[in-house]
Amino acid sequence: MYGVSSDFYQQIKDLDFVLEVYKAAITYSIEELTNTCHKIFLSCIPNAKNVFQLLDAGTLIGSETVRNRCLKILQTQTIEVLAAQGMSSVTISMVETILNIPSVSFPSEYELIKWVLDWATQTTNQREVSDTMRQLRPLIDFMALSAESFGKLFKRCNELMSKEDGFNIFMNILIPGSCELPNWCSSSLKSRNCNK
Repeated sequence: MYGVSSDFYQQIKDLDFVLEVYKAAITYSIEELTNTCHKIFLSCIPNAKNVFQLLDAGTLIGSETVRNRCLKILQTQTIEVLAAQGMSSVTISMVETILNIPSVSFPSEYELIKWVLDWATQTTNQREVSDTMRQLRPLIDFMALSAESFGKLFKRCNELMSKEDGFNIFMNILIPGSCELPNWCSSSLKSRNCNK
């Protein structure tokens, strides 16, 4: 009953399935199945379609090797990964992961922020966009924007922040230290490297 069937190996392309099997194997202490799933995760090559599932697997099994391979893909193929996932299937945790990595393959921070706003607008109802952005905005480096880029985003201010917060950020972009930044906006965020 606890042996690994040949059908299981045919399912290894479906990482969600393997993740569920792994969790069940852990729950029921099925060591052979746990080890088999672990080996599958270690041997998988991350790509634009499976990187988030494999990143979850790497976290679950505690493998920095798997996690680092996935983060490398996310850094060098960010746009391709997001396109492969399809905007409607990108979750907020995926967006948070992207916003937490030090380098992305977007042309600029502005383009990344614009994508995040578009994602929030298309995947949530109008009332939830502000809540979603409130959760994500501390991860966004507004201070890396030019005054012109921030001005373009400011047109969508009601989705991002209050007009007062927007004005204070804009003034700090123009003249650093001229106004008090909102408590969620850090002037000391390490700038993300955009390299597309």
